[in-house]
Amino acid sequence: MKKSYEAHENEYGRMESAGIKSWFSRNRPWAIDPYDEHFLEDVFAQPWAPQNGRVIELGCGTGPLTRWLAKRGF
Repeated sequence: MKKSYEAHENEYGRMESAGIKSWFSRNRPWAIDPYDEHFLEDVFAQPWAPQNGRVIELGCGTGPLTRWLAKRGF
C-alpha cells in the first residue's frame, strides 16, 4: 500500500505531464463520486440518520461532501 505522500506525488507527476496547473482543476473538483453519493443517499434514508444539524468535513479539499450536505439542510 502506498503512503499518502507517495500517492500525492504520483498525482502531481500526472498533473504536470497533463499540463494541469492546479490541484483543484485536475478532475471534477466540485463533483462527488457517484458511489459516494449513492452511499450517502442510502445512509441518510435510514430512520436513525439525522436529517439536519451541523457537520464538519475534515480534509475536505474542495468540500464536495459539505456542499452535498448543505443542500440537504445541514
